Amino acid sequence: MRSKCLESVPKEPIAMTHKWQVTFCDGDFCAALLLNFFSYWHDIKCEQAGKATKINDVAQNHGDERLQDESFLQFHTVDDLSEGILGAFGRTKIMEAIALLKSKGVISTHSNPNPRYKFDKTTYYLFYPEVCNKWLNTYKNKIDSSHRNPVIPDSSEINNRALFSDIDSSDLDYRASENGRSSFKNGCSSSENRQAITETTAEITNKAVAASNQNYSIASHDKKAAAAFLSENDHVIGDVLSEAQYQQVYSAASQYLHCTSCKTVTELVNQVQAAMLNPSSFKQAGRDFIYKLSIIKKMLREKRWTPPVCMLLEKKSVREKLLKEVDEKIHEQITSIQHCERMMDLSSDKLTWQSHLDICHEQHRLHVQEKERLLTNNGETE
Repeated sequence: MRSKCLESVPKEPIAMTHKWQVTFCDGDFCAALLLNFFSYWHDIKCEQAGKATKINDVAQNHGDERLQDESFLQFHTVDDLSEGILGAFGRTKIMEAIALLKSKGVISTHSNPNPRYKFDKTTYYLFYPEVCNKWLNTYKNKIDSSHRNPVIPDSSEINNRALFSDIDSSDLDYRASENGRSSFKNGCSSSENRQAITETTAEITNKAVAASNQNYSIASHDKKAAAAFLSENDHVIGDVLSEAQYQQVYSAASQYLHCTSCKTVTELVNQVQAAMLNPSSFKQAGRDFIYKLSIIKKMLREKRWTPPVCMLLEKKSVREKLLKEVDEKIHEQITSIQHCERMMDLSSDKLTWQSHLDICHEQHRLHVQEKERLLTNNGETE
């Protein structure tokens, strides 16, 4: 049995996930942790359900009711879920991760199944392992296929790798110190090792400078990560984003939300999607989805992201439309107020028209407040 350098505390909680689970969740690490959490409890519920079925069968054979719970429903509060992943993420992120898992059909949410406890606000979850297993089979086949038919990059792809983004100075210093240590076998410093270090460092530096001269400002691993899950057709931006392209955008928005002023992932997804579909945004990328997304990711990482101009123009257009509608309503109420005032002078039923007049004044006041709110908040709707 393999020995361990660190001891562990018996029966202490552990939060872990597999690479395929992160991939399944579009790079959302919180969702991957919760996926593993639900899978763990589903296995427990399956074991409990099997025992409950045997007990219920015995009770039924003796004329008693089947009182044991045979369902696979799990009940967790948000605090339970946070504790289950060792507090790695907050409540907002957990709820977004739950929404992602629901959208993928791997879980569903329910209220308390017992009608007597309708007041119970605890959320019940049902896990669907067959959804993951079906996806996992495709994932395994893709990996096996890539192993059987490895893709050999051409010379242009090799030259385009931004080596400097993957190897920083501290990494080079560490490698140099490792290679330059005294030889324990010979008991002395190796001059051959020092010569090899000089040649290797010079070679790496020359490649890094060459890459820098060619202005490769986008990290190559971003492009490779996106390309790994896109078909050839998805490399080009069409009139709308494909499902695979949208998943890449959602993953990027989830990863870099903290670098923006957006309040939700959906808000940032809408902004990125608008930039992707707008031909005037990042013209140097053209319709190349991977290149354009790499540029956007770089801006997000560097906290330089701003909403696309097309969205700002659309927002301004919505604001002007709302103001126009409110102005029309205000004009209608002014006309109604004038009509009620004339009828009060002509009619004998002044109380009725006074009531109508009060209603018109109140509606006019509300519309004026609405217009002031739109002017103050620049047309942002609540």
